Amino acid sequence: GDTINLDPTFGILAAGDNGTATDGNIVYQCGTINQSGSYVMNQSIINNTLIGNCINIQAQDVTLDCVSHYISSDDAYAGVYSTQINTTIKNCNISMLNDASLGGMGIYLLYANNSYIFNNTLHNQAWGVGGNAENIIIDSNLIYSNGYGAFGGNGIYFTGTNNSLINNNISNNNASGVILFYSSFSVISNNIANSNLYSAVHLITSTNNNFTDNNFSLNNRAILPSNTSF
Repeated sequence: GDTINLDPTFGILAAGDNGTATDGNIVYQCGTINQSGSYVMNQSIINNTLIGNCINIQAQDVTLDCVSHYISSDDAYAGVYSTQINTTIKNCNISMLNDASLGGMGIYLLYANNSYIFNNTLHNQAWGVGGNAENIIIDSNLIYSNGYGAFGGNGIYFTGTNNSLINNNISNNNASGVILFYSSFSVISNNIANSNLYSAVHLITSTNNNFTDNNFSLNNRAILPSNTSF
């Protein structure tokens, strides 16, 4: 499949094609979702022979509810990947390859604007959730042990994420809790980011972001600005 470069410094993820993921509105294996609608997982998925991202959302207005089932792989792809607007991903437990030089991401949004990431557990991979999308909401997720001890692995990692809300997440024991590149006019509120190797939040060339009622402790730095103004 097509290759997608998340960032020149960090790994490559391939869109790939693992066939269809669905039987009606039931998601039962890795593959594509190519029609709008609400989908529910009926079982956990373990797949260590991926040729692309596990769940590949290729239609607008899709809701994926994992119902606390998990998606797991030791391959360098994303657990759930979307390029489509109005994607909702909720109640998933995702763990992919934890190698920042190769990749491995829980949820990857590429131009999937106006999306909602809610109540997921994202752990033990290179990145928890990230990509490039605007007007998104990242809310009430548990994100831990992503890329810990390896440069480039982070809990929440976005480029060009403007006018977005990062709220009520717990992002602990990652390389960094949150990294935002070229991102402005977003709200980072009510998050807990503790014991991250480098920083709770790293802002790179990002301006006019609002921080409210966060709990940052036991990080090397609470907020690390690089070419950034508040």
